[in-house]
Amino acid sequence: MKQKIISVAYGDANLIDKIYIYWLARKNESVKAELSDYKRTADVVHKLEEECPAELLNNLRSVPFKEARNSLLLDFISIIVNKPLASALAVLSLVVFITLSVILRQPVKHSYTDNEIKKASEQANYTFRLIGNILNETTEKLEKEILREHVVKPINEGIEIANKLLIKGE
Repeated sequence: MKQKIISVAYGDANLIDKIYIYWLARKNESVKAELSDYKRTADVVHKLEEECPAELLNNLRSVPFKEARNSLLLDFISIIVNKPLASALAVLSLVVFITLSVILRQPVKHSYTDNEIKKASEQANYTFRLIGNILNETTEKLEKEILREHVVKPINEGIEIANKLLIKGE
């Protein structure tokens, strides 16, 4: 229990432990006092500067190192390695998205009532009759007007001229 109080005071505890310790601190005065003592100590510890010998710092400055370049791949790998919760959430959301898209893209089966089928059949028959009438009228017009006036009439006139020429030439 003491270890959890110390972790909460230093800010290293997980969310459940924090909630539990703060709840205990509200109920129990000794836990509250111990938590506040450790928090004060943690504040003092966090304010301390790090001490390092000057010789070690000089040695580190003299060592050449290669500067890391910023890259998308490096950032992505660091997120996966340093934040496993973020990568787990990303994978989970991707799996949920793919699953939902597969489920929701199932073909919809249409079911039609008998009345809808009869109505569609009647409409199709009406359409075919209408098209048939148009084709019949077009055929009649083609045979009676266009062929007679523009094809048959000039041919007949040509034959009459040929007959007259043949009769005069005899």
